Amino acid sequence: MQGLSNLEELYIKNCGGIQEVIKLEGLLTIKGEQDLLLPRLKKMYVVDLHELRCIWKGATKLINLNNLEDLKVIGCKKLMHLFTPALAQSLQKLKFLEIERCDELEHLIVENAEEHVSSESHLQPSCFPKPNVVKVKVKGCNKLKCLFHVDRWNLVSSFLTLEELEINNCGGFQEVFNFEGLLTREGEQQDEFSPRLRRMCLVNLDELTYIWKGPIQLVNLNSLENLEVIGCKKLVHLFTPVLVQSLQKLKNLKIKRCDKLEHLIVENVEEQVSSESHLQPLCFPKLERVNVRYCNKLKNLFPMTIANSLVELRIFLVKENPQLMEVFTHEGDAGVQKDVTLPQLVSMGLKGLPSLVNFCPKNYQFILPKLWYLRVESCKNMRTTFTRTPDRSVLINGEVAQIDEPTGTSTISPVLTRCPANNDIRWTGLNF
Repeated sequence: MQGLSNLEELYIKNCGGIQEVIKLEGLLTIKGEQDLLLPRLKKMYVVDLHELRCIWKGATKLINLNNLEDLKVIGCKKLMHLFTPALAQSLQKLKFLEIERCDELEHLIVENAEEHVSSESHLQPSCFPKPNVVKVKVKGCNKLKCLFHVDRWNLVSSFLTLEELEINNCGGFQEVFNFEGLLTREGEQQDEFSPRLRRMCLVNLDELTYIWKGPIQLVNLNSLENLEVIGCKKLVHLFTPVLVQSLQKLKNLKIKRCDKLEHLIVENVEEQVSSESHLQPLCFPKLERVNVRYCNKLKNLFPMTIANSLVELRIFLVKENPQLMEVFTHEGDAGVQKDVTLPQLVSMGLKGLPSLVNFCPKNYQFILPKLWYLRVESCKNMRTTFTRTPDRSVLINGEVAQIDEPTGTSTISPVLTRCPANNDIRWTGLNF
């Protein structure tokens, strides 16, 4: 075992008969021996070990992984967990974690492992170090239900440095972050729940009902730039109003094939929020791209309160959402017309929206001075009008204009006005 003290990289691939990588059963220990097992290991790749049941077996407190930076476990179909609590305590420098095609994996940290550990270490999960995890990728692990259970292992700090998170084809996943039952001390929430997460991609998580569960008012996503949620069939909503307030850097939003998604922003969630945060407007000041498709129960996209903040929006695609009735929605009925300008929007597509009635509520007008491409197709009930002005700006009016000709061409103005209920619209570049 002392020969492992200098090991820095370990690669094991396509060894179908291996059942464990490091076996410590029956090992007699002497004081100080704990530091001799894998103290310099920086990189470990375990790939296609179909019979592997555990990576380390026995007295795992003898293993020190405090220099491990990069761990990949791929194609280990019988592996049920990665770490014991004692091992997790040593993961101080872990930066990259990739897990793929581990069919039986249920937990990252096993709770009932038989470890020869002192009562002090066993009773102090709060002593877990702060790993420097930057990227986590989990793919094809159908029995894994949750990635970060913050309360159970006090892993609040474990994702503060996390920048990229990708979870793909994990059919049993029910939530990503679980904060239920978390006890906090006054004044520490702001620091503890502001991860560096820049990119999050969730794909084909059939059982996912929550992305974040528990006191989510403690979560600040002020670094998130790219969010993709695809094929999450049981997800009902994405954000709460408080979460939206922290999304000041979100640039790209892609939502596809979320069959039960009714709202992007849920309004009636119970959140403990201060009066100051409650009064702050919802906004996406950096949002550049929106792509929402094949969400069968989606009723609307954004509240009108967000519209004025979309000053960087360049591409806006909403397609094949059969129950979508409004793109921008607003409760109440103001008597004065309000203009909303999207100064950077160059491309917009609305297609396959049979229930869509209005792009925006009546008494609102959207002004698109830079629009270069517009396509509105198969929106048979849409009564919103699109007007092309002499300076090639496009106006979108929630209030239906009078159209006298079947072609949709206005007889009282030199500009072209069309209603998609009469004709599909395809305006591109020089054809404006």
